Amino acid sequence: ARVLALASTPDKRAAALAAGAEAAVGYDALKDTIREHTGGGADVVIDPVGGDAAEAALRALGAGGRFCVLGFTSGAIPKLPANVVLLRNRTVVGVDWGDWSRTDPAASRDLAEDVLRRIGAGELHPARPRALPLADAATATRAYAERSAVGKLVLTP
Repeated sequence: ARVLALASTPDKRAAALAAGAEAAVGYDALKDTIREHTGGGADVVIDPVGGDAAEAALRALGAGGRFCVLGFTSGAIPKLPANVVLLRNRTVVGVDWGDWSRTDPAASRDLAEDVLRRIGAGELHPARPRALPLADAATATRAYAERSAVGKLVLTP
């Protein structure tokens, strides 16, 4: 896959590039930016953020494109227009790992084992979380609330 990452800050865009994204952009002129980078429209949009950018990302899909809803870290659940889904035969699909893992626990376990095996074999390279002392819990909470955290933060005693 060719990955175009969207992120709100230069630090987050740099982290996406370091993780292997081909390009990383901000939210300005989102639909046009995605179409420019993909040669006319994305095949898949994976959206864990929701909010105002979701509709622009949906509109940036190419014909037969798929919009995958993972969550709403922005705090806002978008209202996606059905006419935009209909045009060019786009698909919107919810991706809820929790529900899937409860309905098919064996497949969930197999996938988790495969991911851990690949990490152990050096095939996958997950980003390391940034450790903070437990005394900095307020700082960590504020960073998540302000959406300034880059990656995961872990509190250690």
